[in-house]
Amino acid sequence: METTGLPRRQASWLVVCLLAFAFLTRAVLAMLYENHFDLDWYRTWALALPDGFFSAYARLNEGQYALDYPPVYLAFLWLVGLAYRAWPLADYVMTDMLAMKFFPILFDTLAAGMLYLLCRRKSEPLGVLAAALWALNPSALFNSAAWGQTDGMMLCLILFAFWFIEEDKPFIGSILFAVAALTKMQTLYFTPVLFLVLWRRYRLDKALGCFFAAFGTGAAAFVPFIIGGFSRRGWAALLTPFEVY
Repeated sequence: METTGLPRRQASWLVVCLLAFAFLTRAVLAMLYENHFDLDWYRTWALALPDGFFSAYARLNEGQYALDYPPVYLAFLWLVGLAYRAWPLADYVMTDMLAMKFFPILFDTLAAGMLYLLCRRKSEPLGVLAAALWALNPSALFNSAAWGQTDGMMLCLILFAFWFIEEDKPFIGSILFAVAALTKMQTLYFTPVLFLVLWRRYRLDKALGCFFAAFGTGAAAFVPFIIGGFSRRGWAALLTPFEVY
């Protein structure tokens, strides 16, 4: 319930401007800060994924740059790989850095927007404050824009999942939670929180149903990669996606 005089329309526009500023700041930093610590691995995967998306684990785990990320992030890297093939992005440091960091920056910025949507349930100023604290957080900015890490992508999807649960759509929220885990496996640390929220809000059978919907989504996502690895590894492809975890 609204407890202050800040209109929602005004707060929403304030958050939009905040997100635009956060995105542009991250984009500029991404181009200016050259980093190769993990990005060389990500770039290798991105360039190889268009040659066979579902056989990627079987192919890349045989080389130096072992593929140790779950499938959803690979979908974004596949798009990056297509961009590298369409334009000479790797010829210039600034475009190379921006291409590799674009999706982490985008989702990191959207995470601030999700914080606003969740926290404005209490009050509009609280929602704006929550968004600002993430959008302007130096550690979040460095993580995505300088280092090019995917933690912001994971956080955005987790927040999106819990937003659906707040909207009384627990099955969709649980499936989105699995999608977050398929972006970065550290999402699994939040699994007890998810189950506790579901258990407190719903009957045990519904909570378990949501939990198994998330588990089924996660397991099903690896099936095409297992099938795609059969031509190269035979029955050993059953373990291919999990060998690096």
